[in-house]
Amino acid sequence: MESVEKAIYTRLTGDTTLQNLLGASGRIRHAQENVLPLDAGTVTFSNVSVVPGFVDFLTDVELYQFNIYSNKAESIKDRIRRLLEGYQFPTPTDVGIKSCMFDWEGGDEFDTPLQVEVKRIRFRIAICRFSQAPV
Repeated sequence: MESVEKAIYTRLTGDTTLQNLLGASGRIRHAQENVLPLDAGTVTFSNVSVVPGFVDFLTDVELYQFNIYSNKAESIKDRIRRLLEGYQFPTPTDVGIKSCMFDWEGGDEFDTPLQVEVKRIRFRIAICRFSQAPV
């Protein structure tokens, strides 16, 4: 959902510590942006699935995956986790973000063309759509 992605992007790009770990600003991107080649010190993220939540008609759970390309991947992963896990996001106009929980961490990888470590992590974000006007 676009407003959830904007909320995540705003949270991550507003943190100077994360920007310093990445080495420069502008290195956090949506995974579907067509910006190649990636630089060492880049984080990409995207929604990888939507599943019904605990109360099917009230909530959805969206899974967001983050791909970290950096030799400081472990520190960046920890910083992203600190920024997102349990954070109370401001309420967008079309959806309420009820919770953000760390969900999964992939194994250690290495990107040969970039010559950097790669870390993949996922967060589970519960959202509640606001009611529409009666028909």
